[in-house]
Amino acid sequence: DDFDADQEFEDWNRGGKGFSLMLVAGFVLGAVALWYFLMGPGKPSAEEQFVDASGEVVERSDDAAAQLTLPGEPSLPETSAAAAPAGESTPLEASASAEPTKKPFTEAELKAKREAEAAERKAEAARIEAARSAEIARKADEAKRAEKKLRAEKAAKAAKKADHFAAGERQFELGNYSRAAESYKSALKVDSGDFKAAKQLGWAYIELGQAGAARSAFSKAVSIRRSSSEAHYGLGLAYDELGDEGRAKKQYEKALSLAPNGPDAPELRALISRMD
Repeated sequence: DDFDADQEFEDWNRGGKGFSLMLVAGFVLGAVALWYFLMGPGKPSAEEQFVDASGEVVERSDDAAAQLTLPGEPSLPETSAAAAPAGESTPLEASASAEPTKKPFTEAELKAKREAEAAERKAEAARIEAARSAEIARKADEAKRAEKKLRAEKAAKAAKKADHFAAGERQFELGNYSRAAESYKSALKVDSGDFKAAKQLGWAYIELGQAGAARSAFSKAVSIRRSSSEAHYGLGLAYDELGDEGRAKKQYEKALSLAPNGPDAPELRALISRMD
């Protein structure tokens, strides 16, 4: 037969397609077989297994206690109430029952407690009262000491003033009017309100011829005791020596009105008549 090249190529092409189909089919069957080998129904899934410390794959257990226990570690004890044997209490219940129960107070105990509280209040009130009494006594004692000190100071002051005044009287009687004036002034330094010292100082200045100083001394005496006829009389004499007859006559008249029958009344009337 003659060789037909086109016919030979077409036959070869049909045969090549068949071979390709067989090759694809074989690959698919191989893949299915491999999947069955690796992921078959008897093989545990990755979620149901884990690797232990030695590198071996270990299947997971459905038991909760087993799931919490790693290989090589002791199992955890069961502490739930369900794990405790019937009739036995759990550790929590045992610790709760071990706490002591407070007993209520008896009537006698309550009465004793009330009496103790009342005694304590009474003692506290007594302490407060004692402290108050002590404070009152302390203040009273301080007041007594202050009063005693004041009396002592007044007595010392009076004695000192009396000594100065007595010295002035002695000097006046002796005619030592200058020394008498110094003693009277010393008495006034101790007690500026001493009427007799101020009056006698005025008379000492009258004797010394110091009318201005006499006017000051008698003015002080009049301010201390306005009812003194002698002080007004001395003040009138001081004004008279200073040449102020108007004020002198006014003081003479005041002195006479205060003691119309006094020892100085005749002289006062004569002085007033001279000025009329």
